Amino acid sequence: MVEVWLRYGKTMIFTDIEENFEIVKNSKTWTESQKLREEISNTVKSGINRIVIDYVYGVERFDEVIETAVSAVGEKLSSSDRLEVFVSCWRYGDFSVEKVLFDIAKNTIYETGVEKIKHLTSSEVDLSAALVISPSIYWDGEVVCWRDFCDFMGTNGGYVVSPVVGYCGVVSEVLFGEKLDEHETVAITNQAASYTTADNPDIILVGGPGHPIDARLSTCINLAAAVADTSPNKVVVYAFECSEGLGDNEFIKTLIGTASSPTFEKRVAAWRNTASKHKVCVVTALPATFVEELLHAKHSDTLDQALVYGRRIKTREAKVLVVENGVGTRLTGF
Repeated sequence: MVEVWLRYGKTMIFTDIEENFEIVKNSKTWTESQKLREEISNTVKSGINRIVIDYVYGVERFDEVIETAVSAVGEKLSSSDRLEVFVSCWRYGDFSVEKVLFDIAKNTIYETGVEKIKHLTSSEVDLSAALVISPSIYWDGEVVCWRDFCDFMGTNGGYVVSPVVGYCGVVSEVLFGEKLDEHETVAITNQAASYTTADNPDIILVGGPGHPIDARLSTCINLAAAVADTSPNKVVVYAFECSEGLGDNEFIKTLIGTASSPTFEKRVAAWRNTASKHKVCVVTALPATFVEELLHAKHSDTLDQALVYGRRIKTREAKVLVVENGVGTRLTGF
């Protein structure tokens, strides 16, 4: 028997699994901070005094990438220059959550000695005159990389540090250069994000990065895309606390179909696709009525209840696949 723990809001929840289970682990983790520091020091021009960070929460080693890059650029500046760091959390589409994420990122950056840190909420910075740190990650059913960030900002990038996020939310490698090849970046990330198994599971248990991402459904629903490429008729269990409810009005209107939002259309569509292919169960603080009527899923208060539900639909001997952190994960081939 093994205890499986998942992040759930500001705490963690667990369940015991006795047999027929697999816990997904990613052993390919980036460890070459010194190499990145040297590459930046040898390549980036001395006049670069701005860094723009496309921040994603819940990715192991991403903070280390940030600290390494910021320190390397700072070391090249003269005593009269001041390094400016801008942080964008554009992927989430919820200002209240983005503000919390900015504060988290700011604390990481402060440790490098930088004092001028700004929350970037619009395209007010020319990325071509800055070092851009932008993860390449499987997001909403496709790879979103530095090029998408530049398009969102309405400007071209110059020097780019692109952490490649592998399955289970781990930086597996870091690409760096001026004018990185977008197609190569996407191909590398698709490979890093993809996980398959020879044991065809009956139940898939997907966790997330916890608070603040799962405070609202709107900012964690994108994890539904983790199972988009799996074969039908499985039981999929998500653990999303959602203590602050569904999200803002833009998301709610998209969810109930009274309006359409470019930010949330793809996420809602991915959820509906999952709910149509599989039996979905959500461990959440959301009211059961919301889960059943809006998400077309089974509501559960605990992971134990969710697994009981899954085994009733399948069998007591059902095979269980556990993804403790579904960020950047693409399950495929089974």
